[in-house]
Amino acid sequence: YRHDPADPHSLSGDTISQVFEDRSGTLWLVSPGSGVNRYDRTHGRFIRYRHNPADPHSLSSDDVNLILEDRAGTLWFATTDSGLNRFSRAQDHFTRYRHDPVDVNTLSSDAINHLIEDDAGRLWIATGDGVSILDQERQRFWRLRHDSANPNSLSDDQVTCIFQDSFGIFWIGTEAGGVNQLILPSPSGNPGSAGAAFDPEKFQFTCFKNDPNRVLQFQTNHISAVFEDKFTGLWVGTAWRNLYLFNRASGDFLLVNPELPGAYHRGNVERFANLPDRLVRNWLQITLNLNEITTVYEDRAGVLWVGTTGSGINKYSPTRKTFSGAFIDIPKCQAIFQDRDGILWIGTPEGLYRYDQKTRQTSLFGPETYVRHRPLNDPETTMDRIVTTIYEDRRGRLWIGTEWMIYVLTKSGEKLTLVKRLLLGQHMKLIYEDRMGTIWIGTSKGLNEYDPRSGILQHHQSDVQNPNTLSNSDINAIFENASGRIWIATAGGLTRYDRAGGTFTRFLTGQGLAGGIRNNNIVAITETFPAAPPGDPAGKGTLWLATLEGLLKFDPETETITNFTEDDGLCNNAVVSMMQDSRGNLWLGTLDGLSRFSPQSGIFKNYHHADGLQDYVFNFGASFNNRNGEMYFGSINGVTLFHPDSIRDDPRIPSIVLTSFKILNREMALDTAIAYKKRLDFSQQDKVFTIGFAALHFSDIRNNQFAYKLEGFDDDWIYSGNRREATYTNLDPGEYIFRVKGSDNAGVWNERGAAITIVVTPPWWKTGWAYALYLLLAAGLLYGSWQFQLNRERMRQQRKLEQVEAEKLREVDRLKSRFFANVSHEFRTPLTLMIGPVEQMLSGKFKGNIKEQYRMILRNGRRLLKLINQLLDISRLES
Repeated sequence: YRHDPADPHSLSGDTISQVFEDRSGTLWLVSPGSGVNRYDRTHGRFIRYRHNPADPHSLSSDDVNLILEDRAGTLWFATTDSGLNRFSRAQDHFTRYRHDPVDVNTLSSDAINHLIEDDAGRLWIATGDGVSILDQERQRFWRLRHDSANPNSLSDDQVTCIFQDSFGIFWIGTEAGGVNQLILPSPSGNPGSAGAAFDPEKFQFTCFKNDPNRVLQFQTNHISAVFEDKFTGLWVGTAWRNLYLFNRASGDFLLVNPELPGAYHRGNVERFANLPDRLVRNWLQITLNLNEITTVYEDRAGVLWVGTTGSGINKYSPTRKTFSGAFIDIPKCQAIFQDRDGILWIGTPEGLYRYDQKTRQTSLFGPETYVRHRPLNDPETTMDRIVTTIYEDRRGRLWIGTEWMIYVLTKSGEKLTLVKRLLLGQHMKLIYEDRMGTIWIGTSKGLNEYDPRSGILQHHQSDVQNPNTLSNSDINAIFENASGRIWIATAGGLTRYDRAGGTFTRFLTGQGLAGGIRNNNIVAITETFPAAPPGDPAGKGTLWLATLEGLLKFDPETETITNFTEDDGLCNNAVVSMMQDSRGNLWLGTLDGLSRFSPQSGIFKNYHHADGLQDYVFNFGASFNNRNGEMYFGSINGVTLFHPDSIRDDPRIPSIVLTSFKILNREMALDTAIAYKKRLDFSQQDKVFTIGFAALHFSDIRNNQFAYKLEGFDDDWIYSGNRREATYTNLDPGEYIFRVKGSDNAGVWNERGAAITIVVTPPWWKTGWAYALYLLLAAGLLYGSWQFQLNRERMRQQRKLEQVEAEKLREVDRLKSRFFANVSHEFRTPLTLMIGPVEQMLSGKFKGNIKEQYRMILRNGRRLLKLINQLLDISRLES
């Protein structure tokens, strides 16, 4: 991998000084002067982290020289000139720790040379101005400096390295003051760090430095590295290309002679690595980019990363050679068979090869001057050169099929003798002998049934008008199952042969199939027994069919099928050969790799060229399984042979992490990286969302397999093969739990996987408060309607009452009018009777009895007075 100015996802620089894999499986590469690179192994790209003056949460400097992960999983990035950086995975940003001249609770210097974590979780930082100790719990620094007035202080402020050995003793190397030993006092006063009282002001150092009076001491005071091996031996490297071993008993340092046999020495000693057998070997035989190697790192998957000066980083996977190179270099293998003597016979377009696995000698049968289509009566005719199928019958005779003819040969050492020829005029594709001794010959134009005892040859073909014939005349494979039934794989479906009636029954012709079929060009057949061993008639076997578009599980009784394709983990849909091992696993040769399939678990394990396969493009039908369980798969470049029990896969369980979150296929910026989030909330309006995931095992990510489930929505696990995303649409509001599990390239599954709670919130008009508002509005409407009806009824009653009152008033008015009319008459009559006599008296015309007139006037006056009194009484009653 190199830096590419045009590619933002390439390395930030071509010089790599450190490679580091954190506990989550993330790989970090330090490029001095160009920041840090995080390797996205899922997509094969680099994410750059660099200093940005406008961003206070970026790296404090691009001159990073060291990465450390503490026991809490926090990453620390030291720089050569700008202090220390703490990385937050959740926020994907940095917190800076810088030197402040006026604050003693800061770094003693921004120039950091080394960094370690002690057994108490404190960080010890070697700087250009002493040692700084960071107490993460208290978030405070202590400083250790050289004090010329104190002989027990640090010998020099230019600190180059720090190391804590297995006894808890600190060793601090300096540039000009040798190495300092620091033993922390314990509460009991005994040396050691376990439970030690931590008081930097009371630290006392013992200095080991160059002393002309001592022979067993350093030749230079510039210490560059300190290391302890697994035998507790303490090693110190100096800038003068010297290596010293510390004698703990005497306190002396022994110079290791670089001229000793087996010793390794080149340049200054800067770093150490623990070799289990203390031997250095030149074993890395790979082609590297040019320039000086700066670092070599092996990650958890066994992948080696080799950093260089100016030539980027090299990746090498030495442990992934699952197939140990067992390969027969005979190109264009079209047929393969091992006879009872262990001799391998290989058919190719160039002729028939005999291969002795013991001597590894190869013989080719067929003269080089042979013309392919000579007439049969030509005495020079031997065999067609193009061998397409090979079989050994129960009598030990070899049956060789070519493009147009069958040859039956006997063997005697390396000599072959022709005993019979069958001219069929068809392209021979397979030869098979059943339990009854019948020889079946499949061709491109039908099926031939040959009885060796009688010499009778019967030819069977497909007849569209007759359903009791072959499904198709192009025969690919023949298989006799445990119950003795003959199954024939054709280019147009599956056929079962009935020996008694001599009839054929068709299956998988492409019509009326439960479950659907992608392709009915069947190239191989086998049978597995989950409940009963092969040969047990009581056991019900399952037929497995290899096709050009995947693997089929077939139940003949119900005619139901189950498809297995690349989406389920198959390395390639074009399956061209199939073998079954002793454990019931199916081995599938494809046009892009070899797959091992477990019918019990439904899990594929895929192998490619990087696993040691000499070739990954296999040929049709070119496979064989011998009596010892060894398998042979022919390809365009030769034969790959192996025993399934010898295939040892990496048992390490991969970590499963969530990697991305998209809405409507657009990456969402989260406040916390999704790998560290416990919950995701989004609206139902975000109808389509996608979650990405990965297995942190990267030796071959094409073979990583995944299964996911959304609890509350999915009933079962969804096996997605090597697809690393799950998409859901139109979820109802509610709380769900998304779970994902995965496997590495060896099929080792992490069943625990990763999980995250997903809360789908409804739109505002479907929220609780919205429904409460709707309820209030409905109640308000009901109340308003009720009040409206009530007021309406009141108004109606009011109008009715007013009408009654008006009618009453009118009646009163009528009564009053009648009353006043009557009263008027009552007043008028007496008044008339009174006024008439009075007028006569006044005019002197009165002629009657005057007293009688007075009595009449008095009587009418009293009558009027009575009426007036009655009116006054009525008036008082109304008031």
